[in-house]
Amino acid sequence: MFRTLAVLAIMMIIASMGMLAYLLTKDVTIALAITVILTAKYAVTWLTRQVDVS
Repeated sequence: MFRTLAVLAIMMIIASMGMLAYLLTKDVTIALAITVILTAKYAVTWLTRQVDVS
């Protein structure tokens, strides 16, 4: 339950960062790039944490 809430919170943060980047730059490609980079960063962090736990 808590893990699901944490994932949703991270997704909301990434989405808001993407929206903020779009509002600041008015360029969809930059906003998408920032969103993808943040998603990849969180995914790698999450995966390494999963490996360390087991």
